[in-house]
Amino acid sequence: MLTAADEATSAQRESGASLVKHLAQHGIKAGFDMPTIGGSSIGKVLEANVNANNIDLLVMGAYRHSRLREFVMGGATYTILGHPPCWVLMSH
Repeated sequence: MLTAADEATSAQRESGASLVKHLAQHGIKAGFDMPTIGGSSIGKVLEANVNANNIDLLVMGAYRHSRLREFVMGGATYTILGHPPCWVLMSH
């Protein structure tokens, strides 16, 4: 699992650890990583993580903002849909 943020908060870390623990109780081995965005777009951070870890399937939430905001600022969904780094499963 991956959460990209400018700065990791304790709530985000605890949430990720809880989810990993919950999945482990059901026999699913999972990990949690929180890379910093570092001035990049979240979509580019996701793409880099997929490529660095040889990931075959990216599962992510799909959210949409106004067309003006997406045009000016971009967005993770827009970036991933425009150039998918692997198979992508999106849920809205």
